[in-house]
Amino acid sequence: GSDFVTIINPVRLPKYNRDPLPSLKTQYEVVKSYGFSATWLFTYDSLKDSRLIDLAKNMDSSQEKGIFLEVSPALAQASEVTYHESGSWHFATSVFLSGYTQEERIKLIDTVFSQFKSQFGYYPVSVGSWWTDSFSLNYMKDKYAILANLTCSDQFSTDNYQIWGQYWSTPFYPNKLHSGIPADSRENKIGIVNLQWAPRDPLFGYTSSLYSTQDYFVVPEKKLDINYFDKLLKLYTTSEFTNFSQISIGLESDLSPQTYTGEYSLQLDKVKDLSQAKDIKIVTMRNFATWYTNSFQDGTPPHVIYTSEAIWYQSSRYRIGIAYQNNQTKIIDLREYPQNFQEPYYTFANRDRNLSINIPSLIDSLQNPDKAQTIYPGPIKSVGGDSQNFKINFASGNLILSPDGYTLNGNKFTPENTWPISPPGYIFRGLNIESIHLFKSPLQLLKGWKQLGTTY
Repeated sequence: GSDFVTIINPVRLPKYNRDPLPSLKTQYEVVKSYGFSATWLFTYDSLKDSRLIDLAKNMDSSQEKGIFLEVSPALAQASEVTYHESGSWHFATSVFLSGYTQEERIKLIDTVFSQFKSQFGYYPVSVGSWWTDSFSLNYMKDKYAILANLTCSDQFSTDNYQIWGQYWSTPFYPNKLHSGIPADSRENKIGIVNLQWAPRDPLFGYTSSLYSTQDYFVVPEKKLDINYFDKLLKLYTTSEFTNFSQISIGLESDLSPQTYTGEYSLQLDKVKDLSQAKDIKIVTMRNFATWYTNSFQDGTPPHVIYTSEAIWYQSSRYRIGIAYQNNQTKIIDLREYPQNFQEPYYTFANRDRNLSINIPSLIDSLQNPDKAQTIYPGPIKSVGGDSQNFKINFASGNLILSPDGYTLNGNKFTPENTWPISPPGYIFRGLNIESIHLFKSPLQLLKGWKQLGTTY
């Protein structure tokens, strides 16, 4: 297979760093010293800083520049949009495009793209944020022909941002209605590629997002160091059972200069060692997205992540997470990917401080530990195959994973491809107080779906 590393560095003007120029300068010098190309994503505020832009303009030609889609008071004012004061710049209703109406999103996007073009003379093809809604991505694809979007890997509750149920830490085509659902066809895809920030550990990352390429050194009570980063780097650049592999690494450009000569350099050392040991391509977001769209011209291809402790198999129909723990092999996560399921902020603005993206599940052992399904009272004996048909063998019996479903000891599971409710969902009017309270409970909602005769 083809194996890729993409270095992505968001550039913002934070309140905690009064002079981000030395930080960006040091980070670029470190990247350049390795001869690597990287993608640098600039917020609106950083695009207004002439010193940062002068530095960006003098970067070598292998560096890509794009936009980091964070809404600030300055961007809102320039767009003639009322900024959502929420007590903190990073609350979801303030910082993400999804916190604003569709009309406001268009104004905000046009303003930041216009600012980028006034600085660099062209429109970028790569964008990112910790969450960019599908309405905004569709608009940017149609108007500005973007190719790539950086999003955050799955996390249940980090920074009050819940993004739960995507492909596990690997790229995919986002669906037109839902940025977290992999599109299954040309008709359903936006036509851009989602790359994922801070890939998670396939087992421990399910219960804590700190087990990632980003935060490994702050995991409490664990002495995780650069060797843990190296382990994840090697895992996500292995394409033994899949068509390709890709990992996004990088660091925000607003930390202290010592961060880049320290841990960041150690990470790039590991990338360099790996690239010398095997054929790994270090590419920008633009170049990876171009390769991906040329290679997979219809829907999102299936992808396998395999370790001795955990396996993730995912296709545009479903994802399944399998873990070997306490001498038992279990399904810890199972989700269908209905192509007509609309994300909660597609039509309406998110007025909450928190972000809540949670793709409906059949099994989610983080939210409901007792729902984990034991499929074998012992270890996996062997595995084989590829991303089209991946076979897990036990001492007696087997599990065969295919793009359209899985077969456990001869019993076939086929995921639903459509959601039984229209994309906007049901609209209720005139509910009494008891009903409102009832519908605030996720468990009651699930029971409601069951009564509607669905599989949920």
